[in-house]
Amino acid sequence: SMKGDYPRFLASYQHEELVEHFLLQAAEIEFIKEFRGDVNRNVVGVLLKSLLYLGYFPESLDQVPAAIRSFIATQLNLLWDHTEHDRWHSGTKDNHLSLVRQHTGWHFPTAHDKQELEQWLRSEGAREAHTEEDLLESAYASLRSLHIELPSEKELRRIVNAALNGFFHDLYSRVASRLSEPVRVKLDQLLIVAETEAFSPFEKLKSDPAEAGIDNLKKEVAKLQQLRAIGIVAGDLADIPPKALHILSRRARNERAGEMREHPPPIRYTLMACFVHIQGGEVTDAVTRMMLELIRKIDTLTERQLDRDLLHDIKRVEGKLQILFRIAEAVVEEPDGTVREVLFPRVKEETFQHLVTEFKTSGPQYRLIHQFYMRNKYVRHYRRMLPPVLENLAFRSDNRFQPVVEALSVIKRYIGTKHQYFPEEVPLEGVVPRSWEATVIEDKDGEAKINRKYYELCVLQKLERALKCKEVWVEGAAAFRNPVDDLPTDWASEEKRAAYYQALNRPLEAKSFIDPLRARLTNALTTFNRELPRNPDVHVYYPKGNIERGLFAVSRLKARAEPQSIGLIKEAINRRCGMLDLLDVFVEADRLTGFTRFFTHSGTKEVRTREQLRPLIILDLFAEGTNTGTKRVAKANHQYFYDELLYVRKTYFSVEALRNANGAVVNKILALRNPRLWGEGNACASDGKRFESWSQNLMTEWRSRYKGYGVLVYWHVQTNAVCIYSQLRSFSSSEVAAMIEGLIRHDTEMRVEKNFVDSHGQSEVAFAFCHLLGGIRLMPRLKRIKYERLYLPDKGRSADWPNLAGVLTRPIRWELIEQQYDEMMKHAIALNNRTATAEAILKRFNSYNTTHPTYKALAELGKVEKTLYLCDYLSSLELRYEVNEGLNVVERWNGANEFICYGRQGVLATNSREQQEIATLSLQLLHNCLMLINTILVEQTIEKQQLLDQLS
Repeated sequence: SMKGDYPRFLASYQHEELVEHFLLQAAEIEFIKEFRGDVNRNVVGVLLKSLLYLGYFPESLDQVPAAIRSFIATQLNLLWDHTEHDRWHSGTKDNHLSLVRQHTGWHFPTAHDKQELEQWLRSEGAREAHTEEDLLESAYASLRSLHIELPSEKELRRIVNAALNGFFHDLYSRVASRLSEPVRVKLDQLLIVAETEAFSPFEKLKSDPAEAGIDNLKKEVAKLQQLRAIGIVAGDLADIPPKALHILSRRARNERAGEMREHPPPIRYTLMACFVHIQGGEVTDAVTRMMLELIRKIDTLTERQLDRDLLHDIKRVEGKLQILFRIAEAVVEEPDGTVREVLFPRVKEETFQHLVTEFKTSGPQYRLIHQFYMRNKYVRHYRRMLPPVLENLAFRSDNRFQPVVEALSVIKRYIGTKHQYFPEEVPLEGVVPRSWEATVIEDKDGEAKINRKYYELCVLQKLERALKCKEVWVEGAAAFRNPVDDLPTDWASEEKRAAYYQALNRPLEAKSFIDPLRARLTNALTTFNRELPRNPDVHVYYPKGNIERGLFAVSRLKARAEPQSIGLIKEAINRRCGMLDLLDVFVEADRLTGFTRFFTHSGTKEVRTREQLRPLIILDLFAEGTNTGTKRVAKANHQYFYDELLYVRKTYFSVEALRNANGAVVNKILALRNPRLWGEGNACASDGKRFESWSQNLMTEWRSRYKGYGVLVYWHVQTNAVCIYSQLRSFSSSEVAAMIEGLIRHDTEMRVEKNFVDSHGQSEVAFAFCHLLGGIRLMPRLKRIKYERLYLPDKGRSADWPNLAGVLTRPIRWELIEQQYDEMMKHAIALNNRTATAEAILKRFNSYNTTHPTYKALAELGKVEKTLYLCDYLSSLELRYEVNEGLNVVERWNGANEFICYGRQGVLATNSREQQEIATLSLQLLHNCLMLINTILVEQTIEKQQLLDQLS
């Protein structure tokens, strides 16, 4: 069943499901024994468990699957199912229902119950559930907790829709009443098209930011000023849940100015206020991202110019340590010899010349040249970003980066002045690194002066680092908001804190958390030390006989032959079905799962019926998933027009709807699969794939590896080739954050126990969070495996594992983990409860913030988990094959995507981030639908052709 579905019996049940839901308890058996006759006992047992399972009584016993009736009969020591031929007369039926209700405490819903349910859903339930499906789930849970039987499906949907409409009606009235008259006037002015303009200000505010540049930065700042000038304050929308805010903002974004003017004032003002509030945060983020990109450009363009001007003819000298050793050896052997006689025979004279030249272009002199070039670029062009940024963004910090914030305020005070040096004291410590002191601090007549331009460069570079690790945040931003807002707000409550720990099955005491880890680490090292000498594929070798520096030597994995059974299945399916049309596959998948029902109008009125919408939605999804575009799909069919398809795509498509549709298809596949054929399927692999895209946006980045612009789509693919989650990222974003994001947000029924990644998708912090988040095992394929080191559980224990000499390193600092255990759990809870994105939370623990105490503790915990994994990975050949084969599944998934996404040569031809994300999610949906039909065909073919015994 899917979210929001009225509870019904499944077509079939596994034995484990029967035990979970229909096992009679001792008290229930005693109650049933009070009835006379096997038939009555059997009937009452079925009614009792049906009520507890469904939340209501079945209309007739025929509606209860035979497997359930027989399972209950067996528990009552009956030889067969006595309900099969029972006619269940009305008098007996009423008596049975009355007695079961009396025993369980459940009762039939009265008019008062329904009224109270509607009122509760309207005032409380809808605050957390803003869609019909979510609110239906809340209604089911509420009625079950109150032991009230469910009304009929039609009646319950009426109650839920009335409550949902009432919730939004109340919300419109509250918000509109808070807005002052000047704010209302300004909101109305946004919808008016001036005589000299082609578009209203409302349409212009909806535009996406272009690529980073000074002019584009100024345009975004102008949008930000316009949004702030309207005067929407936080108190106006204070009691609106964040999810509802985004729903209303999306609805406003999808409407034209003329459509917005037609709404009644309360609805119009509320939609516009929500749009202005959300758009203000997004525009603030866009300005911040542009600023960061421009700061980065100063450095990268300087490097490029220096390479072109100075370093193109410099020959780098490799192996400097080895050269130093040769020189030292020669000096020791012949201390009285001349340079030409002693050194040149061992190190060529030309090598010394290259060393001198390289030092001159990489030492202190080079740094001064590099800073001079940076200053020139900054002054000639990039300095123009300072006034709009500092005058419109408010930077805040409460820690060691406070001097940066103070320095920004000093710079802001002197914007527009012509001072070469600051006329007052400015913060230096924590702002100006030693490598910049020579250019920033100048000596003028014996007095130290601070050069403004060099100082501004230093401050901007420090600001970039601080923003990337969220030690400095921006007021009014969404992605760059105060990191405290990313964490649980009720952590101070001991009761709530204990519940959070319990949710992740973690002890409250740090010692209880550390002791088992220490024991596991000791056992893993002991086992690995014992088995390593007998391992033919892994050994430790010592370059140049240095016993203190060992390296792992791991044999390459040999390719395994494809099982012959795959060829048999392919041939049988081809004979039976031939070639299938991709659009037919899509239609059949919707018939099986009904995923089109998740696509609802962004407004409140749906003129078309669901049956009329279904083909339009499928065609639009096909156009997006194959990248052929709506116009080509409209021309290819003669029934639906381009304008119809465009309207449906614009008003019915959203990222959330596509994620729900993908979840429904994935859950259907998991439910259909025979575990005997497919296995348990509790592992997935994650990796990114580049998609070429248009470049006039902040998401797309140039990659020298591909010699072109593109975005990264990060997939989480189950090892049986079903994609449980996908996300659109920029190349500069963290793959570790993308990996964790998919694990906690996939919202499917798959229980992920293992996650395979490549080297880019892992880090010590990733190992730590995967352990804290309920023991998900991170299993990377490490590219530099030979250089890995194993950490000790305690000091002075290296001698306990002699076979690991040279690959053992320092002991784990358990005291750091103990001190920061509560902080680590707080961030893990934030990830698990989705109070912020994984990227926002993990930003605090990246390479820009290695001195943070929680980062250090996470790194230590990650070292423990990584050492445990390395011991298993290096010991087990099968585990290495499992990791490699899991990642190969993602590679095959990417190959199939290239076949499906054939339109426009696979280029995402849009600058809108939302449209790019909709295209990639549509591709995921189309591919998953293909896997659904493929699963059915494979299982049916194996069954009908009786191939099961031939499979290996």
